[in-house]
Amino acid sequence: MRAALACSLIALVTIAAVCFPGAVWADPGPLAWQAGNGPAAWTTHLASDPLAPDFLVAFASQQVSRNPDRTQTSQGSNHQTWAPYVSSDGGANWQPAGNDLAYVQPTTVAMTKGRSASTIWVGTAADGLWRSDNNGRTWRPVPVRGLTDQSVVGIVQDVSDRHHLLSVGNEQYPNSYLYTSIDGGYNWQQHLVQSYADRPDTHVSD
Repeated sequence: MRAALACSLIALVTIAAVCFPGAVWADPGPLAWQAGNGPAAWTTHLASDPLAPDFLVAFASQQVSRNPDRTQTSQGSNHQTWAPYVSSDGGANWQPAGNDLAYVQPTTVAMTKGRSASTIWVGTAADGLWRSDNNGRTWRPVPVRGLTDQSVVGIVQDVSDRHHLLSVGNEQYPNSYLYTSIDGGYNWQQHLVQSYADRPDTHVSD
């Protein structure tokens, strides 16, 4: 009985393969999405290099509960940290980048082209603007006059290679500002975009 059933199945497969060659052994094709080899955390930001699109930078965040002596416990205070990761092959593999930004809260991440390489920019909630000119290996703060106690909500580069940074004050009734740099982000000029006292009482968000 089993032998007869097996022969019948083989015959059916053979007939299907001859009559409908694409129906039995059809290649399912590559997966649209699959898990990467990234850190065990959630991703908060992602940016790509305008000069080398296969280079990506992403920020991962973790939250743990710690006691005052930094031991981990469920009764401790919540502490959130951030870590940048980079990929040079379009996201297939990731490596940790320089972690000088563990305790700043990234609010926006962007990559802009320079004369010979790209710059990674990280705007934060209260720690100003940071940059890396070596693909994330090291980071340094960018002095921007007037950016104290403001949250960076956007960074873009226009067709004339000017850099624009949008920020919102961290006070209860915040003003919104636009900073512009014509020298690659070394000097910035502040412009008031929206006063919260004006009508409507609002502020920019992106």
